[in-house]
Amino acid sequence: MAGMAGSINNFTPVHDDNDGSEASHAGEIDVFMTNFYGLYGITNTLNLSMNFQYKYWKQFDVEHEDAHHRNEIQSGLGDLTLGLRGIVINENFGPGQRLFIDGAITFPTGKDYKFNPFGDEADSIDHIHFALGTGQISYSLGIEWWRRSEFPYIIGVSSKFKQALTESKEGFKPGSVVSLTLHAIQQTPIIKSVFPYLQMEFRREWPDKWNGEIAPNSGAIFIDISGQLIYEISERSSVVLSIGYPFWQVLEGSQLSSVNYALSYRFKSF
Repeated sequence: MAGMAGSINNFTPVHDDNDGSEASHAGEIDVFMTNFYGLYGITNTLNLSMNFQYKYWKQFDVEHEDAHHRNEIQSGLGDLTLGLRGIVINENFGPGQRLFIDGAITFPTGKDYKFNPFGDEADSIDHIHFALGTGQISYSLGIEWWRRSEFPYIIGVSSKFKQALTESKEGFKPGSVVSLTLHAIQQTPIIKSVFPYLQMEFRREWPDKWNGEIAPNSGAIFIDISGQLIYEISERSSVVLSIGYPFWQVLEGSQLSSVNYALSYRFKSF
């Protein structure tokens, strides 16, 4: 199976009222991202997965331009992720369950930070607080369970944990991330071949580090909700339209918040 997904995010600054920081001068940020992915069956119970992204990042409407914030554009390939997905249970027909486990390694193929944006040079050298890649190697572990019954919805639960193995040449090490997502897909279409799909994600992000020290404006707790419409073109291909919304969040310092819009196309090529 293979596919691609395009997403649009318009980020606006949000800050913790208790830290006294000012986020309004940072302007707005648009991120357009195309995600390419593939899944190849090595055996009947083991799949090889691949994922990489192309990112277009634009910062605009900056009120006071300085070394930290300017109107500018960056674009290019992000980091590459390769993984293995194991099928533990796969009951395809009628009522039944599906259970998958997976592990993946992300490699630093995208351009990363040129220097520490919070270091001593940060106030005198133009730089950005965004990079196409992280500049380090990380791993992730996941589990996914689905249940089909007489209930009107196919329900599922998935969880993922991601952690850095190394730090970049400039000393950057992203914080660990753990998530739990609840899924519900309606079994009957609302109109011909169109199925609604609801998700709720609980996510904890630990603070990033630069040269072993906790980075400002990082670390958060999120509850995100998203709605999708799956249009099944055929048994081998489908189009998915989705909207994601940050329902509840607790942020450390000044960060960015966004509503996410995505359109993806999936097809089974083998």
